[in-house]
Amino acid sequence: MTIGNKMDVKLFDNTIVNYKPGIIVEGPNEGLCSFVEDKKIKEWYANSAWVPNPGYDFNQSRNDELRNIETQIVLLELQKDKANELSFTTQFSVFASQLTILNSRKVSLETLT
Repeated sequence: MTIGNKMDVKLFDNTIVNYKPGIIVEGPNEGLCSFVEDKKIKEWYANSAWVPNPGYDFNQSRNDELRNIETQIVLLELQKDKANELSFTTQFSVFASQLTILNSRKVSLETLT
C-alpha cells in the first residue's frame, strides 16, 4: 500500500510521464518511495533535480516493452491480413500505418543501450 501525490518520472527510454508515487507503508520496503518497486522508472524529479531510482532495471524494462510491442505487431498483422482478405481497404491502411509505427518503435528500443 502506498500514499502520495503525482509527479514527473523518467522511464527507461527517457520519456517523461506523470506518475502517482507514494511511500510504502508496510512490508520489507517500508518507508521507501514506491519507485523502487517499479523497475522501468529510471529517475524521478524532486527538489529541482532528477533523482535515480535504485530499483531501476534497464534490461528488464526494455525486454518487457519489446515483448509488448512484438505481441501488438503479431495481432495487427493478423488484423491487416484479415482486412486485406475481406477487401477492407480503409482498415488495411490503418493497420499498415500502425504496424509501421510499432516496427519503428521496436527498432528504436532494440538500439537503446
